[in-house]
Amino acid sequence: MSYTATIFTDTVPVTEGGLVHTWVTLTDNEGNPYTYSFSPATKDIFGGPGEIHPNENPERATSTKTLVISKDQFDSMKAEGDKLSSPENTPAYELAANNQGENCVTVTDTILEAGGVDMLSDVWRPGQVEDILNGGTGQDYWDKILDKNTDFAQYIGDKNFETTGDPLWSSIVVSLWTVPELKQEWKVLIVM
Repeated sequence: MSYTATIFTDTVPVTEGGLVHTWVTLTDNEGNPYTYSFSPATKDIFGGPGEIHPNENPERATSTKTLVISKDQFDSMKAEGDKLSSPENTPAYELAANNQGENCVTVTDTILEAGGVDMLSDVWRPGQVEDILNGGTGQDYWDKILDKNTDFAQYIGDKNFETTGDPLWSSIVVSLWTVPELKQEWKVLIVM
């Protein structure tokens, strides 16, 4: 049996498993899996403490890619994943991962890069990961709809939107749906 690193991504906005997500499972040559799934430790998806979960439901993934890796790569990736899993080394969580913290994609990338696999270094959204896993360059749905040649209004329709006014980056917050069970309106942050 080989050593492997399997990258999972879920690009469905809200599922029973949660919001869009990316994670990695390393498997040793005896078939033992080690999963590293980074998420917020609280319900604050826009910033706060992060945590790594050792379990994730692979059934929720919309795309996966398994890489055969060497024992040395496996050992380096596992060491990085284990280090990040310890509370004193777990990074802060920030959805946009813009120097205030990390998100599920950037932590997955950090673990992969520890073993010399550099395939997610320029992306931070699960949709971008899905495009890469399917042979693309990392352009996701939001990149496509925000293309200058696209009529943005056709995708937003009658939904509310507002700019954040943040001078460091232009972004739009789009109110897309309300989750009745949580009695909370969900907003999607689009970074341009």
